[in-house]
Amino acid sequence: MNKTPLYSIEGEKELDGIFRLYRFKDQNTTNTPLPHVPFPTNHPHRHNFFEICIFIEGSGNHILDFENYEISSKSIHVISPGRTHLMNIENYCNGYILAFNREFQAFYYRQTPNILNSTFFLHRDIPPILSPGECQFEELLGVLTKIKEELAKGTKDVHLIIRSYLNIFLLKLEELFVDKIFVKGSPVVNELFVEFRDLVEENYGRVRQVKEYACMLHITPIKLNRICVKFSGKNAGDYILDRIVLEAKRQLIFTSMSNKEIAFTLNYDDPSYFSRLFRKKTGMSPSEFRKETLCKWGRKKVLDI
Repeated sequence: MNKTPLYSIEGEKELDGIFRLYRFKDQNTTNTPLPHVPFPTNHPHRHNFFEICIFIEGSGNHILDFENYEISSKSIHVISPGRTHLMNIENYCNGYILAFNREFQAFYYRQTPNILNSTFFLHRDIPPILSPGECQFEELLGVLTKIKEELAKGTKDVHLIIRSYLNIFLLKLEELFVDKIFVKGSPVVNELFVEFRDLVEENYGRVRQVKEYACMLHITPIKLNRICVKFSGKNAGDYILDRIVLEAKRQLIFTSMSNKEIAFTLNYDDPSYFSRLFRKKTGMSPSEFRKETLCKWGRKKVLDI
C-alpha cells in the first residue's frame, strides 16, 4: 500500500492565500454552479489546508483519525491540516465544503492565527463536530450565501470581502465550540498549550521526554504537566505518547511497513516494547489493529464528493 494521499488546493502558491467553496457531488445539493472537489475522496486522505463540511442533509459516518463520528443533517465537521479522514454516506448528501489555507485568512487579520489554533480546529481531544440549533445553523448558511454571491460577482475586491465573511463564519463557530467545551467543563486552550501541542506535532518522531519539551518552552516539567492536564485532560507524557500511537496507526493502515519497521521509524529500537505500548493504549496489538481496521473500512460505502 502507498501512504495516504496529501491533497492541496489549486493555486496554492498565490501570495494572499487560497479559498474555495465546493459542493458535494449530488444532484440534490444546490442549484448554483459551484465546483466539485477536484481530487478523489472515496478513500482515506489528508489535506494541507483547513476544511469545513456543512451538511444540510445527509446521513452516514465520518472516520477522522480513526474516530468514528455520525453524519447528520444540519451538522458541521471541521478537518484541520494533516488529519486523515474518510466519509461514508448512506444515501445522498446536500451541503458545502469550505477549503482555505492559513495564508488566506491570516493575510489581513492579526487575530486569525488564534482562531486557527483554537479548539475546534486543532484540539485532538474535543470532537470537531457541531450540531447547532436551527437558528444558529441558518445563520451560518446565511454567511455562506453571502460568500457564494461574492464569488459569482468576481469583483476585484472579492478576496477581501470573502475574508471578512469567512472571519465571521469562524468566529461564530468558535462561539459554538466554546459553549460546547464549557458544557463539558473543559477550559479553552491557551497559547502555551498551543505551543506545546505544535512542538509535539513537529518532534514526536524523535523527542519523547517531557523534560525536553519543557526545556524548549523554558518552563519546568511540573508546570508543563499542570498546563497539559488543565487543557487536555491528560499529562504531558500521555499526550506525547498518544500522538506517537496516532502516527503508528496511520502507518499501519496506509503503508505496507511491518510492525518492526514502524517502530524503528518512530525511533523505538525495541519493537516488542513498542508493541506493548501500543496495546496498552489501544487494547490490541499493531497487527490486530491493522487487520480489524482494514476489514472495517473495506466494507464501507464511501462518498465521492
